[in-house]
Amino acid sequence: MAAAAEEQRWKALVSRDRTWDADFVYAVVTTGVYCRPSCTTSTPLRRNVRFFPNWAAANAAGFAPCKRCRPDLQSALTPQTEAVIRACAALHQGKHAPVLNELATKVGVSRFHLHRTFKKTLGVTPGEYAEELRWKRLSTLLTLGYSVSDAIYQAGFGAVSRAYEKAKFNLGMTPAAWRSGGVGAAIWYAIVESDSECVLVAGTDSGICMIAEDKSLSALLQILKSCLPSASACWRDGKREAWIIQAVEQNNPRHLMSNIPAEYESVAFSARLRKRILNARIDGPLALHANLSRLRLDRSSLPLSCP
Repeated sequence: MAAAAEEQRWKALVSRDRTWDADFVYAVVTTGVYCRPSCTTSTPLRRNVRFFPNWAAANAAGFAPCKRCRPDLQSALTPQTEAVIRACAALHQGKHAPVLNELATKVGVSRFHLHRTFKKTLGVTPGEYAEELRWKRLSTLLTLGYSVSDAIYQAGFGAVSRAYEKAKFNLGMTPAAWRSGGVGAAIWYAIVESDSECVLVAGTDSGICMIAEDKSLSALLQILKSCLPSASACWRDGKREAWIIQAVEQNNPRHLMSNIPAEYESVAFSARLRKRILNARIDGPLALHANLSRLRLDRSSLPLSCP
């Protein structure tokens, strides 16, 4: 095996990258066992690892299948799911998302097949997924203190103007205002709780500031407070919450395939929910303000600080 190919497989093993599960197995000479790249067992020493193209080759070499990841059983991932996972991995690897043709080439399928399969599996197109990823990266970088221009370029936007054009819908404010902790912003938030997770949606009258998931409600509230500590008002909005609960139920990730890694499904879920909320307009972008504002509570009786 070429050194470059072996190095690539080693990296997949160390990162437990399940997108490689259909490409090879690895065996550990000290244990006599072979595993899938995504196996959760402890990472072996590299000098003790041998790579094989499939489980049959590992069996023929005298190794036994791991009882944890069962590499001798047929992968539960369909070719379509594997293609989607590979596409998501490619979108996460670089700052600038490849265009559909380039992404399809990386994945090894046609652009039409990728677009159709991606949308069917995750509920959003590759372009919508990449857009959501950019906004998540931008808000994170701004919170970390990057300059506005650096954060915009690092997040994958080709120009500062491109980020500013849609910032009020996807950050609820300008990037500069976000970097300043949401200074002066009046922020509402809604919580959707279930047995397994909580979802927080926060926004302004202009758009959505944040969509976050966690098992802990207190953790979500702390995230909101730490990202936007300078907001002039921050309150739980019961009227919006009732509508958002329905939107979350309609776009719940558990309604989709369970084989998608949680990191990728989380981005897709945010993209689906954001699209659902932002598309709940009367007619065009300017109507978003009216659509959100008509649900406004009386702020005079609400606390002027984040939870």
